[in-house]
Amino acid sequence: MALAAYEKQYNDRLRVPEHAKIQAAWVQQAEEYRTGKNVELDIPYGSSERNKYDLFHPENHNDETPFALFIHGGYWQSRDRKMFSHVARGLNALGCSVAIPSYDLCPDTSIPKIISQMRKCAANIWQQYAKKPLVYGHSAGGHLAACLVSTDWTCHPGLPGDLITRGCALGGIYDLAPLRGTTKNDALKLSKEEARLASPLFRPVAKSAVRFIAAVGEFESREFHRQADALARFWNAQEVETETLTIAGANHFTILDEMQNPDSPLLQKIVEG
Repeated sequence: MALAAYEKQYNDRLRVPEHAKIQAAWVQQAEEYRTGKNVELDIPYGSSERNKYDLFHPENHNDETPFALFIHGGYWQSRDRKMFSHVARGLNALGCSVAIPSYDLCPDTSIPKIISQMRKCAANIWQQYAKKPLVYGHSAGGHLAACLVSTDWTCHPGLPGDLITRGCALGGIYDLAPLRGTTKNDALKLSKEEARLASPLFRPVAKSAVRFIAAVGEFESREFHRQADALARFWNAQEVETETLTIAGANHFTILDEMQNPDSPLLQKIVEG
């Protein structure tokens, strides 16, 4: 594919002219949701100022309440957790606590270091709450969710080898190589080798009993659909249960609406045992 074509395929703002209005609504909804009860804010998981997460509990939560970890998008170079608090609404309604972290951003850091930060966040949830979180994320956060699912946790002393076995990505990117031919790489600074090493599409999943959903909006670009299909083929070939799911009527931004609706078929699939 020509470089100009890659730019068009991965520039979601160009594809969705109303993106600013959608994201302004996110900010308002997130601010409102943070004012609710059962909310813990600014919990540190690392040394950086951005290495913190907010935690949203369902009503009547207790020691048996399951945990989830939602990772925001922004092409690894923008946004933070405060813009996505409302995403916890759906899983909270289904009885699940949701942690939403921020992470350091490119170009001040690298994608491999962001992956390490998200591993540290997942480890913190285990260490603080003895919970093995379901992990899900949007766009770049979908990439990071897939990275956590494919992590060999047996290489991390003090953590269970099955720390994360379930995940979901909404509009995820699993092969980073195409981004090297776009303006996104001005901040990402991905080399050919680094792009491959950081791509879940080329990472073998080191354990069994893993389940992953690669969701994509109906109106997302061909590349986002291709990425989801490619990951499913690769992981299913390794006997990792990986399902693609197209969300009717959704684009790269409105697909997040699914996370607020506890009756969403996608959300129901996410919480299936």
